[in-house]
Amino acid sequence: MRTERTTLHAFYRAGLDAYRGDRQAWANDIRAVLSEDHTNPYYRWVLGGAE
Repeated sequence: MRTERTTLHAFYRAGLDAYRGDRQAWANDIRAVLSEDHTNPYYRWVLGGAE
């Protein structure tokens, strides 16, 4: 549960990074999200990778 929460927070943080225009922080946060849960359909959909 803790890992999922940490991953979700990183995902939300990436959204805030994008809103601020901080591409480097966005890339770091998204990399962390995908390294933990690259098969999550919601994350994949938001990032444009859902099939």
